[in-house]
Amino acid sequence: MGMSFLEKIQLYTKNKYLLVDRPSRLNSNMPTLKWIGSPRSFIDFTANGTKLVRCADTGSDLNLMPLRCAKRHSLEINTTESARTQVMLADESVITTVGQTRISSVSLPGFNNEESFKMSFHVLPNLASDIIFSEEFLEQVDVFHTCARIKDSSDP
Repeated sequence: MGMSFLEKIQLYTKNKYLLVDRPSRLNSNMPTLKWIGSPRSFIDFTANGTKLVRCADTGSDLNLMPLRCAKRHSLEINTTESARTQVMLADESVITTVGQTRISSVSLPGFNNEESFKMSFHVLPNLASDIIFSEEFLEQVDVFHTCARIKDSSDP
C-alpha cells in the first residue's frame, strides 16, 4: 500500500476514522522512529524565518531534527545527559539522540493563520529530512487537513 493509495482513499483527511491506534510499545517506554527513509510527501514550513521541508510521516513518537540541520541554522543544542534519549528505529536498533534544541518560531502553511509557536526537537546524528514531526503533533495540528500545500514528491 503506497502513499498514492492512501491519498486516493483520503485516509488522513476524510477517513481518519479508519486509522487504529498502534499497539503500545512492548516491554519498553522507549520512543520509536518508524520512518524508513523514503519520503514521498512533504510539508513546507518556516522555522526562525527559514523555510524548511519536513517529511509527511506518521511513524515517530518524538519531534526530530538532524544534527546537520541544527548546525546549519546555528541552533543551540542542549547536550546534557538529561536532554538525551534513546530511540528505537524501525529495524529495532537503538540510537541515542545528540540532545535537544528549541526553535522559537515555527509556522505551518494553513495552520492557525500561520501564527508562529515554539517547539522542541530531539537531535539525531542523521536524518534524511530536515524535520520529522511526532505523531502527536501531526494529530494536534491535523496536518493533512490544515496544511493544504502538502505536495507529493512526484509532483512537478
